[in-house]
Amino acid sequence: IIDPTTEETLGEGVYRDPDISYDGRRVLFAFKDGAEGNTSIYEIGIDGTGLRRLTDPGCDCQENHAPQGLIGKGQHDITPCYLPGGRIAFTSTRTGGLVMCFSSYIDTLHTMNADGSDIRSISVNNQNEFDPAVLPNGRILYGRWEYIDKTALYMQSLWTVNPDGSDETALFATNLAKPT
Repeated sequence: IIDPTTEETLGEGVYRDPDISYDGRRVLFAFKDGAEGNTSIYEIGIDGTGLRRLTDPGCDCQENHAPQGLIGKGQHDITPCYLPGGRIAFTSTRTGGLVMCFSSYIDTLHTMNADGSDIRSISVNNQNEFDPAVLPNGRILYGRWEYIDKTALYMQSLWTVNPDGSDETALFATNLAKPT
């Protein structure tokens, strides 16, 4: 649909996290054009036309005052997914929190309107959240790194939340040793 050779292109870079709209006509994705800088969310028609930028975390976010040598400098909006009510969920480093044992920003759940306006954080977590997807009942399913009693490699827990951020609930609680 889009790559460096497409007529409407963003050029060389990393195209990631595609999500197809409910009507099958559009695709959301995240894009970063180099090792340094920001990752933004875009949308394009399934036919490769109508490319539009939905987020610009470099302009939307003031630079965080983080320690020198911070890994992954810049702000990142990633893992977008369409929500049934017309909004879009995604994870972002906009909150500026840092992983407790590593100098890297955390990303947490956010939502926005379909045109990229009205960006809201719907999380109060202080650790990474990732890979939002919509459940049949309209709730958002996502992975969450629970820092306590979990390995940093693969033991993450599954959580659900309403698209407005209410009723955050562990899907399998913390008694499932290996949800992967």
